[in-house]
Amino acid sequence: MKALSSILIAFGALQLCVCLSPLPTKIRDGFVFKPDLRRDHPVEIEVFLDMTCPYSKAAFPVIKEMASHYGNKVILRSFMFPLPYHRAGWLACRSTFAINSFEPILTYQWMEAVFEEQVNLYHSATANLGDDEIMEILARWATSMGMKKDDFMEKSVSSSSDQTLQWKYGCSRGVTGTPFAFVNGAAINMKSSWTLEDWVKVMQPLVNLV
Repeated sequence: MKALSSILIAFGALQLCVCLSPLPTKIRDGFVFKPDLRRDHPVEIEVFLDMTCPYSKAAFPVIKEMASHYGNKVILRSFMFPLPYHRAGWLACRSTFAINSFEPILTYQWMEAVFEEQVNLYHSATANLGDDEIMEILARWATSMGMKKDDFMEKSVSSSSDQTLQWKYGCSRGVTGTPFAFVNGAAINMKSSWTLEDWVKVMQPLVNLV
């Protein structure tokens, strides 16, 4: 019994060390909207999305509108958080890393394009497809944005660990669904039906302090 207890304690300590290990900066930074925009002490918005989630799709245009509305007074970071019950969610989210590695300025265009074609990734459309077939669909969209198919495939596979870390990062922050948002590190009760006016009610008092 003592031996078993020692093993369990050692395993628990190992797990704790793994959980407390610092994440790579690129994981915590997420995908920044308009990365070339110069900002001084902006209000930070972090949004966790699933590229195959209809609620993420509904929220995305207004989130971008809000970030554009406030310009350099805010910084929007998006994170991929594929939900386990969406058949193509993991592959679609992972592909965002591939596009970002190709050309960061295209990342949000890619997200918008995938959301527009989201119906083709629903469970009803992909239930009988293998991962390779789903990747072929995504690759066609990627080549239309100027990325070579082979490069896209290679970068998507090599980005698997980054996607895993970003998903775990979301879990560590208490993310349970998508879309899920934080403002200056505090979770907010954002809904996918929010309009720009709803965002302004949350953001304006904070922006006024900048």
